[in-house]
Amino acid sequence: MKKLLLILLLITSVLFLKANEDRELRSIWIATAWGGIDWPTTKITDNTDLTQIASQQSELIDILNNALLGNINTVFFQVRGHADALYNSSYEPWSHCLTTTRGINPGYDPLAFIIEEAHKRGIEVHAWINPYRVSNYTPQSSYIQSSWIIGSGGSAFLDPGNPQVQQYTLNVINEIIDNYDIDGIVFDDYFYKSMPDNSYATNETHQNSANNPHGLSINDWRRENVNQLIKAVFNSITTKKPYLRFGISPFGIYSTSSHKVYDENYTTYDVIYPASGIVGQDAYSVLYCDAAAWLKRGYIDYISPQLYWPSLSTTPTYNSRQDYETLCTWWYNLANKYNRPLITSNDVANNNSNGTTNKRFNTPEDIENQITINRNSTKSEGAVFYNTTYYQNKSGVNTHFNNNEGYHTLLPEELYKEKTLWPIISWRGTTIGDPIITNIRIINYSLQWESNANNIRYAVYYTTTNNPICNNLTLKGISYTTEFNISNYSELTSGKWIIRGLDRYGNLYSEHEIGETTNEEIIEKEKDYNLYTDNNKITIEVNNQKQITIFTIEGKIIYNNTIQSSIDIELSRGIYIIVIEENREKIIIP
Repeated sequence: MKKLLLILLLITSVLFLKANEDRELRSIWIATAWGGIDWPTTKITDNTDLTQIASQQSELIDILNNALLGNINTVFFQVRGHADALYNSSYEPWSHCLTTTRGINPGYDPLAFIIEEAHKRGIEVHAWINPYRVSNYTPQSSYIQSSWIIGSGGSAFLDPGNPQVQQYTLNVINEIIDNYDIDGIVFDDYFYKSMPDNSYATNETHQNSANNPHGLSINDWRRENVNQLIKAVFNSITTKKPYLRFGISPFGIYSTSSHKVYDENYTTYDVIYPASGIVGQDAYSVLYCDAAAWLKRGYIDYISPQLYWPSLSTTPTYNSRQDYETLCTWWYNLANKYNRPLITSNDVANNNSNGTTNKRFNTPEDIENQITINRNSTKSEGAVFYNTTYYQNKSGVNTHFNNNEGYHTLLPEELYKEKTLWPIISWRGTTIGDPIITNIRIINYSLQWESNANNIRYAVYYTTTNNPICNNLTLKGISYTTEFNISNYSELTSGKWIIRGLDRYGNLYSEHEIGETTNEEIIEKEKDYNLYTDNNKITIEVNNQKQITIFTIEGKIIYNNTIQSSIDIELSRGIYIIVIEENREKIIIP
């Protein structure tokens, strides 16, 4: 009977804590193209006018503050929309969205600015890059040749099959990697577009025996050209800064027919079948991109398909032929097949060009349901919301909310109630070693400490007797430095502050609290109990009645009871936290 009660307690505890311990990447797309969809609305006409610069920067700070308020931990900041730059580039001109005129220095570096301000708030910055898109058929950079630009109709882009384009694009991306303390690189869904099927567009590179050694069709060869750039970017990241996450956000329908997906040597293949019942334009045939190949070959760290359709049949724009849950499940199965996470891209914007009807406008109820679907059976390890203007209801554009309200205020009420850490990049297999953290103290509402580690972040927790485990319930924030402002937590007086090293791969290290003198030596408290370990058995002896709770290191309760004298408990291999009244012990079962 006792064993049954313990099992029931374990199941209940796991279900209760699951939403509070899981890691998620939660992000917003900050679009700057097309004149500044999300940012900036103010333009700089005089790059020596500090007031204009401060006004533009203030908009970005408001976005970051709202992101922090809504427990968002990442921003996807568009730094290259049309072969232009929102950073100091030696290759491409300054974006016109900053000043209304392409090539004009805005008087500061927006990418450097958002990195500094986001990191102050414990938020990652991923540089959002469009690898091929240009604004028109006339080169805007002295490095770009007119013969590199191809397209059809109003869609102009750099030729992915041109080796010079591939090297130039890689140079542009390497410059960002080398010069900026970003946390990731992300591409969206713009690759080839509006191309003639199985025939060449004007200026498009033609196939030959050298550039098409596997004898691919034109369409397959186009997809392979995209694959080669993605491979080059991934290799560059793993060489230069292997902790950077590299993801791609393709159009949400992979294909409506089955395809063979080959390894990079074209020696083995998998057959990828389409999602059942899904119809519509697809990325494989129209944009000539093969997300399954990127996953199979290990070129990316996550896939973030644009699943911009509703999940509820009650949503006015719902269509079962583009059902969110069907697509989410399909993408999860694909990503999981190749040991990579799915991080969905979700739509909160009114994308009807005339603005008169709610075309493709998901309701808040639908968005909440999409997050729930993501979490069911761990289908997705996060979500990225397009776009920031509608997510944060800037200027009251989102008619689902009152002014000063938005998803940044709605989701923290329940689904994003706690902060969370980013998923671990486990396939890199890299750790930095447990950092030595000492001299933890509080000075004028500033929690400060010393550390021997470089290029690391710190997770800051506040634990109590009721919540003694470092998890999402007790996580207060992330610091990129060795201090953390606790002025907003002045009401916390009955617990303890805990610092844990958090490397940029997402690995979490040992706990350290005020009172530690070294990494190993801890000030001992007087105890009225004894704790022994013998292989996989622990024995707890108490002098009087005490409440005993045992947690796994992940925060799952596996024992919770009051004992009068002693108890023996067998545990499997792992690390455990044992709470005996106000005391807290960590044990390792080898």
